[in-house]
Amino acid sequence: MAWVAIAGPTANLIMAFLWALVLKAGYMLLASAPEIGQFMIYSGIAGVSINIILLVLNLLPIPPLDGSRILSAFLPRKLAWQYNKLEPYGLFILFGLLFFGFLGPILMGPYAFLQQLLFNLVGVL
Repeated sequence: MAWVAIAGPTANLIMAFLWALVLKAGYMLLASAPEIGQFMIYSGIAGVSINIILLVLNLLPIPPLDGSRILSAFLPRKLAWQYNKLEPYGLFILFGLLFFGFLGPILMGPYAFLQQLLFNLVGVL
């Protein structure tokens, strides 16, 4: 179950990396074709941002998100069963975090780290 759950965030990480390559190509084209380069830069930044946010959000250990499936795989069977009983309330927990302003700070630390790591990896900024 954990292997299936990790597939979605892994796909988001791969797509974020590919969008970072588009961003780098946009910077390289900026001098010769400014309009195309600018479009690629904006598209790359949007693609990286969306995919990293989806990756980090999906890894939160709130049922039914993938992070809860991964955590549940490492818990003892009885504790995992108790933990998975939170699933009907997961959306309300997520909305509560959003409403009370806790979701942004939870997401921004890992988001900033992963964004900087990707940009350094492909040599952008």
